[in-house]
Amino acid sequence: MAFAGSLAAALAGCAPSAPDLDSGTGKELQSQVLAVSRAAAAEDPATGLRSLDGLVGRLTAAAANG
Repeated sequence: MAFAGSLAAALAGCAPSAPDLDSGTGKELQSQVLAVSRAAAAEDPATGLRSLDGLVGRLTAAAANG
């Protein structure tokens, strides 16, 4: 849980301003963040890392698409 909180705080500090997201992308990203958080709460690092990898991939794709 602490890892997820630290990650969220670190990512929040990196963005100078919030980019516009369409609602579908926003909901998908929220869902993936929740999956990472749930895995951390369940003390399941393997699932958490897989979920985090998926989230990073989706964020990268969303950033590339503007």
